[in-house]
Amino acid sequence: MHKFIIVATDYYHVRGGSIHDKSAQDQVIKFIQHQIIYKFGILETITVDQGIMFTSDKLVAFMQNFRTKLICSSLYYTQDNGQAEANHKIVIDLIKKYIEDKLKRWHEILQEVLWSVMDSKTIVTIFTPYWLTYGYDAVLPLDINVASL
Repeated sequence: MHKFIIVATDYYHVRGGSIHDKSAQDQVIKFIQHQIIYKFGILETITVDQGIMFTSDKLVAFMQNFRTKLICSSLYYTQDNGQAEANHKIVIDLIKKYIEDKLKRWHEILQEVLWSVMDSKTIVTIFTPYWLTYGYDAVLPLDINVASL
């Protein structure tokens, strides 16, 4: 059973995955490796919360291999990580809208929710995060179906 959402955010991207249990450092490492490093390259820093999955010696050693500094956000001043918190709220609100009565199946629609965030224009930039990343709009399934009519 999936219990936790891991969401990575920067100025343009929102990436996410589900984690089975709170102490699953291997799942966190795999997420960072596959969803961040393999797609965007090695980062200088990653800011994480104080969760045990982010403060393990195993994760610290993994990040040191890439010379990436782990920065823990303050327990007392969570607003310091405001952009991430705002993105978390968007993702959680969208999941709630999609699942309604199927609460235990939230992990099944997580990637669809994250895709909708990546393909929604932001007020600040007037572009989608997808366009800001790749320089063109994503081709959606609806675009293909309409073109074939």
